[in-house]
Amino acid sequence: MGASESSPRTIERQEIKLSNTPFQRVQRISRRKNGKLLQGILFESSIAYGNECRNAIQYLKRFRHPDILKVLAQKDLPDGSILVEDAEPLCSKSFTEFGLSQIQSGLCSIGNALLFLHESAGISHNNLCTATIFVRSNGSFALAGFEYAIELSKEPQPRQRLQTDAFLGVQKETNGSLRDAYLFGQLIQEISKEFELPENLMELSDGLCQADAAERFSIKDALAHPAMQNDLATILDKLVNFSVLQIKEKEEFIQSLPNRLDALDATSAGSLLSKPLLSRPVMFFEESHKTLYPRFFKPKTSASNGILPSEIYIKYALPEILYIWRVRDIAVRLPLLKYLPLYIEIVSRNHLEKTILPEIHAGVEDQNLELVASSYEGLATCVRVLGPATVTGTSQKKLFKDSTPIQRADYSNGYLEPKIIAYKEQEVESNFHSPQAPSSSAVFSGSEEEPNDEWNEDWGEDEKKSNEESIQSSEIQTIPQIPALDTNRNRLQHQSTKQLDIVDVKEIQVKSAEEDFFADMAPEIKTEGTLIDRLLKEQEERSKLNNDAPVEKKKSSILFSLSEDTNTENDHSAAWDDDLNLDPPQEIDEKESIAS
Repeated sequence: MGASESSPRTIERQEIKLSNTPFQRVQRISRRKNGKLLQGILFESSIAYGNECRNAIQYLKRFRHPDILKVLAQKDLPDGSILVEDAEPLCSKSFTEFGLSQIQSGLCSIGNALLFLHESAGISHNNLCTATIFVRSNGSFALAGFEYAIELSKEPQPRQRLQTDAFLGVQKETNGSLRDAYLFGQLIQEISKEFELPENLMELSDGLCQADAAERFSIKDALAHPAMQNDLATILDKLVNFSVLQIKEKEEFIQSLPNRLDALDATSAGSLLSKPLLSRPVMFFEESHKTLYPRFFKPKTSASNGILPSEIYIKYALPEILYIWRVRDIAVRLPLLKYLPLYIEIVSRNHLEKTILPEIHAGVEDQNLELVASSYEGLATCVRVLGPATVTGTSQKKLFKDSTPIQRADYSNGYLEPKIIAYKEQEVESNFHSPQAPSSSAVFSGSEEEPNDEWNEDWGEDEKKSNEESIQSSEIQTIPQIPALDTNRNRLQHQSTKQLDIVDVKEIQVKSAEEDFFADMAPEIKTEGTLIDRLLKEQEERSKLNNDAPVEKKKSSILFSLSEDTNTENDHSAAWDDDLNLDPPQEIDEKESIAS
């Protein structure tokens, strides 16, 4: 026997005070099994009311209806005991805790349970009161207390000591369904003592409490009454019986469901509808994934159009989602993986690591290709929340470099025509410490030209003003200004239309914006002068040796020819650009610059 089976079970017991019950003890028991908390209500029979207790246990085991208290496993229970699902007796709660829609939905549930007993089971309850109605954790009502239930064909016994006082008014009637209808009306009046009910519901109560059985409403008539036509109850009823609806009815119901859920109270909708909305029949229906689930799985925030607010979603919907994550069914797992990005942000890290992540890893190892692909997508979603080390189990290191280009200019007009971006002079001066930063209008022009007069003619004064304000108020990131350049170039003669200057690239001398720290380290090489100087110097030395008169420093024809050839290099009248009719180069002031 395994260690888990041999270890003692820790069971916690809590006494529940329940009035007018034939059972000796009613306890809430809690125990953990495989890490899961199991809770239920344990009813222990008494010797004094043995027949009533056996009758109640017999009917509870017999009936399987969503509005009747569910019986749990009976293994290892003593004789005369029964374990049912966890719930609170309605008599122990205040009706002010409920909303109107929840009360109406609860009354519909009790009415459906009574209708099932009358038409399907053929019995009457005979003890309908707040002590025999239980409230589940999701807020729904469930019927119990079958101690005095009998078949419809049998006559009831006189009121017993533990039976509701309201039974005195109908104990002599032979119609069992009308007796239950009378008790149903008395239940509504009891609720109205603590909770203000609408007038149509009080009118229904009066119709059910008629002294004359012939004029009294039946349970079927009560369920069809406008006071019981609560949209929450209608939705819940259709979700519970979704599998028996026609295909067209299912499509129309699912398509209208998101808007109908928006109109309901969020707490009531979350507590009562979360579980049936995630049931297999609804999840396996294709239309649910088109209109319902993309909104239901998304918590409602200011930025999303979900159905349930985050706090309601976490309290009611998320536990159901985490529960069905343990169901290893492909048809169930694929939707959970598909909508995981919608709700992963509100799932706690503990649930992600211990519930969802192990199930995703199990899906990766499956043979179904679609499940494997979806599971890998789920892992990618978890990486953004848990980190790669937790998801993959491996250490991360940098193996790739990032070569993403940084956009530095606006080329929205095309790559060949970038927009001229306006500069703010204060920003340029602060960035480059230049007291006289060039204007941005000269970004693509080498000269500081005045604006064309045609600009003033084509645009009105208001338009010019608005254009200037838009440029000044723009928040476009400024492009760093290129330092000024010293250039020697020829300019085009100014025609009637201003043209861009053509610059001789060969003659551009770039003036470095940085200080030259090696300027004083240049070597000083002494030269003996030019060839002419050396020839003159040799001629003077010969004359001194021959005691001749000093020779005049004049150039020979050869020397003149050399000097003329040399000077032609600086004679711009004989340059290669004579045909261009260019002006002689002028010195460019340091204020001018060319930016690209």
